[in-house]
Amino acid sequence: MNPNKQVFTSRLLAWYCVALFLLLCDNNIFLIEATDGNPCNRQCHYVSWARNADCSRRRLMSVPQECSAAKVLNLNQNNITAVQPWTFSTFSHLKYLQILENHVTTISSNSFAGAYRLKCINFLWNELQVIPAHALNDTSSLKWVYLSHNRIRSIATGVFQESSTIEMLHLDFNKLHHLDQDVFKGLVNLRRLLLDNNLIEDLPDGIFKDLRKLDFVDLSYNRLQVLRRGVFTGLISVRTIDLSGNRLTSVMPGTFSSINLVRLNISHNHLSTFSLSEVELEGVEEIGAVGNPWLCDCSLDPFRQALAEKLGERASTVLCSEPPTMAQRPIVSVATLCTTPAPPTDPLRAESTNQINAKPRSGNDEPDIKQAGDVSITSPGFIALIVIMSITTVILFLFCAVYAPPVLRNYFGCKSSTGWKEKEIEAAEKKPPVQV
Repeated sequence: MNPNKQVFTSRLLAWYCVALFLLLCDNNIFLIEATDGNPCNRQCHYVSWARNADCSRRRLMSVPQECSAAKVLNLNQNNITAVQPWTFSTFSHLKYLQILENHVTTISSNSFAGAYRLKCINFLWNELQVIPAHALNDTSSLKWVYLSHNRIRSIATGVFQESSTIEMLHLDFNKLHHLDQDVFKGLVNLRRLLLDNNLIEDLPDGIFKDLRKLDFVDLSYNRLQVLRRGVFTGLISVRTIDLSGNRLTSVMPGTFSSINLVRLNISHNHLSTFSLSEVELEGVEEIGAVGNPWLCDCSLDPFRQALAEKLGERASTVLCSEPPTMAQRPIVSVATLCTTPAPPTDPLRAESTNQINAKPRSGNDEPDIKQAGDVSITSPGFIALIVIMSITTVILFLFCAVYAPPVLRNYFGCKSSTGWKEKEIEAAEKKPPVQV
């Protein structure tokens, strides 16, 4: 037999055995499961060898204490409304706790005290409103906390300080308005933080100062308006910051100067300008900037250059809103934003301006442009001048013809009808008499 076929056949057989083993486990065919007298089986489906208690969809009103030996406890889709203090004090083996889609409105201080091996808490799709102080007391092994899709509006200061081992914290889709400066104090091992889809309006300076291992932070779809320079102080390991879907109108220069960003998303905000230094942009590989009313002037030119270098053709989706000459045009459609297209000019005005601006062929003096007027045959001043000159000429002619003395008439060449008659009489007197 071909050696390759033997290897393939043996692997196929191994996978078949594994699948059969899992099928038997799921259908409770093992005799050890059938004869198991663990009290957890009264309310849940309990697998002794795996210490897995599946208590989902059992209409439970509280945590079943009979399952305190479980490592995995599934309480999904029940009717639990509260977690009382010391509820898990006897669950010394518990590592993974799931209470999804219940009606939990409160958890208390010391609720998880005693479950010192607990690694994961999952409270998705509940109605939690407050995370009180000492709620995570005695959870020194905790790594993953999922509190998404609740109604959390308040988190006690320092509540996570007692669980410094947390690596992932999901607080997205809640009702958070304000976060205290020390709310994340002690989370020195946190790597992923989700705060998106809340109502956060402001972030105090230094709020992330202890999160030295944080790699990803999502602040999208909140109500942030201004980012101050000291907000991200301490995030020496962060690579991705998502600020999309906020109401940002201003990002102060130097806000990202202390971190080494790789991906930055500021899409769908109210930003008209964005000032980033070369140091801040040096390591950034991806920038999301669509959906902002960008004012494409010279102050935005460094950002335009960064988009062209890092996004290439994808930067064409980032459009200008102002000035009108650049409206709805890609921000990278021009080589620079530091020049403004000149407005159209009248050809006659352009020609006259060129004549005024022309330098003399000799001498060092240039014409005074401020004193030079525009030349145009259709200007009102030119027409008025012609009318005045015409009226003056007519008046002068009439004056000469009627009132001027003969000397002035002769001087100006004026001739009247009286003058012509006098000359005819003089000529008749000088004519010799007619002889009869």
